[in-house]
Amino acid sequence: MPHNKSTILALSSDYDTRMFFFDQIKRKDVNLLVRQTRERALHLLSISDIALIIIDRNLEDCTGLELIQEIKQSNLYFNDTPIYALGHQDKEEEECIEFFDSGADDYSPSPVSPSVFQARVNKLLNWSIKQKNNPVKLSTQMDSKEIPGILQLLETEQSTGILQASHSKDYAQAILHKGKIIEAHTEYCTGKDAITEILAWPFAQIKFTENDDAPDKVEKPKTLNISATLMDCVLDVDIYNDAKQRLNDTELAFEHGTKALPGNSNRVAKQVVTMANSGLSLGEIYDAIRVNQRHLTLMIDQMIKVGYIKIAPPPFDNYSKDNGQSLRAIRTTDSLAQCKEDLSKLRFPLSKELSEVPYASASILIDHSQPSLILAGDSSNTVKCAFETMLKVAANSSQVHAKTSSQRKGEKRTTLIFDKHTTIDLVCTAQKLDHHYLSNLQKDYSSCTSIIYCISSLDNPSNQANHRNIRKLRNVFSVPFTVALLSEPAEGYEPTFTFECGKCTHKLKIEMSLEGSIGKCPICSTEVKTPDCLAYAKEKLHIVENVPIVTLPARSDSSWSTLLSMICDDILDTKTYR
Repeated sequence: MPHNKSTILALSSDYDTRMFFFDQIKRKDVNLLVRQTRERALHLLSISDIALIIIDRNLEDCTGLELIQEIKQSNLYFNDTPIYALGHQDKEEEECIEFFDSGADDYSPSPVSPSVFQARVNKLLNWSIKQKNNPVKLSTQMDSKEIPGILQLLETEQSTGILQASHSKDYAQAILHKGKIIEAHTEYCTGKDAITEILAWPFAQIKFTENDDAPDKVEKPKTLNISATLMDCVLDVDIYNDAKQRLNDTELAFEHGTKALPGNSNRVAKQVVTMANSGLSLGEIYDAIRVNQRHLTLMIDQMIKVGYIKIAPPPFDNYSKDNGQSLRAIRTTDSLAQCKEDLSKLRFPLSKELSEVPYASASILIDHSQPSLILAGDSSNTVKCAFETMLKVAANSSQVHAKTSSQRKGEKRTTLIFDKHTTIDLVCTAQKLDHHYLSNLQKDYSSCTSIIYCISSLDNPSNQANHRNIRKLRNVFSVPFTVALLSEPAEGYEPTFTFECGKCTHKLKIEMSLEGSIGKCPICSTEVKTPDCLAYAKEKLHIVENVPIVTLPARSDSSWSTLLSMICDDILDTKTYR
């Protein structure tokens, strides 16, 4: 069903030009979207019904000419959307020829007079609207539940032509002859399976063009009766949706099943088992195995039912502070209590920067049997900033600080000195937490008392990596955990976090203090409500109630002092440490 408003997409890297678009396009029946990059333009075109594209000569990541060529040469449904190009007045003749040769439908040198601009926009927009309302052509975005009705209408009218459908980066095409499908395909599916694939998408851009010559392009027609085909396809989609519901979390991880995969299994099944047993999440398996995701989901669901793989428990399954390794040496608890007391004496802002504090002399006893903290996370830059902040806090307490060493690229090791007799070892882990590295880390830090895991992003790829890393750390270190949501160092003192638009999956960076505020995705203009970041993190990472989770900037001295004091309290209150 066509939208009430037509949408124009206008593109330019120049601020004044973008403002010109807003000033001149004010039709009540038009929704104007203005963007600056090729990436955002193509993303928006793939998920929205655009009636007209206006392209300035330069975008932030390509030229207007390059984008026009890419749109017109693609096989996606939007390749025939009318394009109005704006060029440079000094190169009018040269650019005019280039733009028209590339597929532009109209051209003006810039700056263009408002009246000429409006006239050309109205001409192309009215033509586009007329084409979409033409009874021989359908072009609209719709929910997948509406697609069977469209197919049955084409069957009833015994239509002949080409049906194109797309969803995000997925593309499908079906050729009809007198109301019957004689060919259908997507990237991985053909025939009835391709129709099932289209119906399995949550929404799709649909375009049907009547073309009596279309059947001549099919070498070996395989006729599908639409009504009968839809009955089978709808049942297959229901089976897929049930499987997808069981596997609705892309952060799901797997472990060895109760049965071995038969030796004659196909290549994809063997890949799934290998990757699942190596600890990769469902989302990572989807990304790595280049097959149809619907087929892959059904295969994984079946493999779980049979017992070839099992869904692993969440990272903090059966978490209890009482399961920490016992630190029998009484000096350990004394050190933590003294550390807490030293932290309470600090005044903020701290008097000295780390660079102003001298290194410790040989008279300072650094005892590596004392407590140790492990700092890990999803961003090496943010975690290193947190590492330096903790070192600065300790150095301001004792007026000296220990040197930093490294056993692996990306790692940092030091000792937090609070006074001559109170020290805590601190290690900032390397980003790659493989088994060999973690085993050596366990040997070097057998007195580890706590792990601080820092998170700077909550988009799907980050969640998958964080799930895997937390699980690896939990398997090696049975100690209390603290989860910290950190702001990027460049963002100042307002913590931010990244999550994804629910419709187009574009990454959105939001200030944590804006909980409950409503905005729009810059790609698809979908309304987005900023969630409670702590609740969102708990949900996405399956963080249980007795795992402390906090928000703080990576460079906030007072915040890290408070967190260190809280961790000392947390450990001292744990039964096995008493």
